[in-house]
Amino acid sequence: MDLPIDLKRCDISLNGDLDPGRNIPVVPKSHEGVLTERELVDHKDQRVKFSSWLLNFGKSPDKDKGYSEYTVYSDAYRMAKFDKWVWIEGDGYRYPPDEVSNVRESWIDTDNAVLRIPKQESSKNVGNWTVSLTERTATAVERWKDEHQLYGRYTNSHLLWLTSQGNPYRSKSLRWLLHQLCDEAGVETGNRSMSWYTIRHSVGTLMTKERDLAVTKSQLRHKAPKTTMKYNQVPVEDHRDALDKMG
Repeated sequence: MDLPIDLKRCDISLNGDLDPGRNIPVVPKSHEGVLTERELVDHKDQRVKFSSWLLNFGKSPDKDKGYSEYTVYSDAYRMAKFDKWVWIEGDGYRYPPDEVSNVRESWIDTDNAVLRIPKQESSKNVGNWTVSLTERTATAVERWKDEHQLYGRYTNSHLLWLTSQGNPYRSKSLRWLLHQLCDEAGVETGNRSMSWYTIRHSVGTLMTKERDLAVTKSQLRHKAPKTTMKYNQVPVEDHRDALDKMG
């Protein structure tokens, strides 16, 4: 994908308020080499939708009133700069949970209790990803692989799970599912932040406590060790106990 990309290049009509030669950036030249081709495509689509919303509704959604092109122009550059900082200093580019919606039966190795995601389907697209599963999860998936064949919506699908309407799971349906599970389990969600990322963070914290940062880094697929450090919330007493055991 050739950079930079602006809204005019994405066939978004503007009012012409900007000075000639100025275009609202979608993906600036500075992002070159930071994202993979797949990440660029996904990021571009998100930015086009967001910029269009700002122009048409951002200032007052109830009145269908958007921001001026000059405002969106300047904000777009600031957001692009912030995005790049997050990707470099943080854990790289974040996708919606593609692996969840695209997981195939062939990815699950229940005999060895692992999930193997091919590089071409991996959201970070940096190599094949093998992640451990608990024996309990592997058993549940094995049973589901037998059961889901009884439902008509899976007849022509290789996906491991679909919504009740026969669609792949997306962010909204996954969020709804999580809250349904919390309600069924009696977990109060009204006064707490509950998301799949929250669960991921909890898994990382507990795994660090039970094992070490290296295992957590591999399981969560972090590029930089400093990203994994935020999961090191092990109490001081546990560190002291470990030192005592070492003599």
